[in-house]
Amino acid sequence: MRAATRSDSAAEHDAMHSENSSKHVATYSENASTRATMQCENDSERAATLTEIASKRAAMQSENTSNRAPTLADRLPGHDVDLSTIIPAKLPPHTKLFDVPAGLCRIFDRDLSAAGIPKRDDRNRVVDIHALRVTFGTHLCAAGVPLRTAQAAMRHSKPELTANIYTDPKLLDVKGAICTLPELSISDGKGLKNSSNSDGDNSHIIRDSRA
Repeated sequence: MRAATRSDSAAEHDAMHSENSSKHVATYSENASTRATMQCENDSERAATLTEIASKRAAMQSENTSNRAPTLADRLPGHDVDLSTIIPAKLPPHTKLFDVPAGLCRIFDRDLSAAGIPKRDDRNRVVDIHALRVTFGTHLCAAGVPLRTAQAAMRHSKPELTANIYTDPKLLDVKGAICTLPELSISDGKGLKNSSNSDGDNSHIIRDSRA
């Protein structure tokens, strides 16, 4: 009787374990299926959202282009401009911005010769087309134009480039700038003030009594 009872209990235990395992597998499969369905729905919704955003951007771009065309036409009267093409925001690296004549350097050298200006100066610097930018920057500085304004006029990214490279200090009127300073005087301790002569003679300046 005891052996039969134990055998029945073991069989019942095995049956319950098998049933629980089957339920667990079924639950896991159901959860996996639900997750896959939700993932598929999320992917579909995300794809639809991205498609809608791209469509709205394309519509806005088309609208901006349509609004831009009349503006260009108004600003360029009398010119045959193909407004169907959009002006690129960034040109290719080797695109030329200006149509420089092939004989520009030759014409410039001819003008230098006619004006009696040597091709190289006393510091062995070459006078070419780009040297005119140094002339421009130097004239701006000599005219008292603020450095920040000169930088903007020359389209430089840094003020150091305008001040150190495109300004020739030898062409600046340093003496004239110093002469604009107020005249300095020295007191002799008795209420008398002496200053230097206009000719630069400082011999009459009274020395410090402590000397």
